[in-house]
Amino acid sequence: MSVYRNSRYRGVKYTSVNFQDGSRKVFLHSRKHLTVDDISTPLKLRYVREHDSMDMLAKTLGADERRWWILADINEVLFPLEITERELYVPQKKEFNKFG
Repeated sequence: MSVYRNSRYRGVKYTSVNFQDGSRKVFLHSRKHLTVDDISTPLKLRYVREHDSMDMLAKTLGADERRWWILADINEVLFPLEITERELYVPQKKEFNKFG
């Protein structure tokens, strides 16, 4: 099974199951979520509003918006489409390139 080069699932183990009807399903195992301890540069706090989005925040920080999941992981945001007004930890731009 292949995933995109910058995917957060790159390197995650998977199990492939073949069924009697000839079909096959692939199941990804859990991945380790990033924490603030995984970030080597100082974090900044940034206030976000209810309708802000993780991908646009990543883009305004100069990172690839497809790396929104880094913000979600380090801030323990389970449902990134339902952000409430709060402060988020924000890594420096170079940290976005270290993961994925």
